[in-house]
Amino acid sequence: MDPMRDPSAMEFSVACIVGIFNRYSGGAESLTKCQAKDLLKAEMPELVEAADSREGFDALFDSLDCNDDGKICFPEFIQMVGFMATAFNEMFIRMQQQCGK
Repeated sequence: MDPMRDPSAMEFSVACIVGIFNRYSGGAESLTKCQAKDLLKAEMPELVEAADSREGFDALFDSLDCNDDGKICFPEFIQMVGFMATAFNEMFIRMQQQCGK
């Protein structure tokens, strides 16, 4: 990437997602359960509301931990971000359809 060029909105967004993961993981390759909970509480409070109980968070964590190693690696984290982006997109489409009536 040309260092003299400002990043595009997409490049900036991806860099933000990578930075958030690294901030909470401490630069490690994966998030512990505690780190994942801290990240979700701070960065995705709506998702944490849906999984507010300990059992709800454990179920969410387990569904993200595809390889059952007790941690959330970056690809597993990105899968969650993708699910969230899809949900927001579907909500946006519904809102557009309701306003267009």
